[in-house]
Amino acid sequence: MYVASTIGCGSGWVKSGMDGCYKFVTQDKKTWTEARGMCQDMGGDLVSLETMDEIYWIRGYRSYHSALRPEWLWLGGYRVDNKWMWRGKLADTPIGITDWAGKEPQDIPAENCLAMFGDEKEWPATHWFRWLNIVCDYKYGYICEKSMT
Repeated sequence: MYVASTIGCGSGWVKSGMDGCYKFVTQDKKTWTEARGMCQDMGGDLVSLETMDEIYWIRGYRSYHSALRPEWLWLGGYRVDNKWMWRGKLADTPIGITDWAGKEPQDIPAENCLAMFGDEKEWPATHWFRWLNIVCDYKYGYICEKSMT
């Protein structure tokens, strides 16, 4: 079930049914590092999707809001020593549950950051709102996550 409100999250943030707060930024394109810095400036970090419930909630929220649908958005994952990790405030953690699009992640050395596809017609529907690895210096929108206030 789709649930969202701003109660307990602050202006511009939405609360999921799982006690997390999310901010979807699509107008201000940033590199992965810049996006992470922007999220931290707002009291959060790039989103870490650690449960299937959270993955499905983000997918559902994006598909419900037409302005969020076409965008590729940065997530908080990155690759180091050929392992995928979530960035954390205190410590980074290995990515356990994944939602890669078909043929992802690709083994291209420069593609070390994690993003989420939009619903562009050039990609099959099986890719929509799923993960891909991409060059960290590209500029996309991003999803921030923070705890409720």
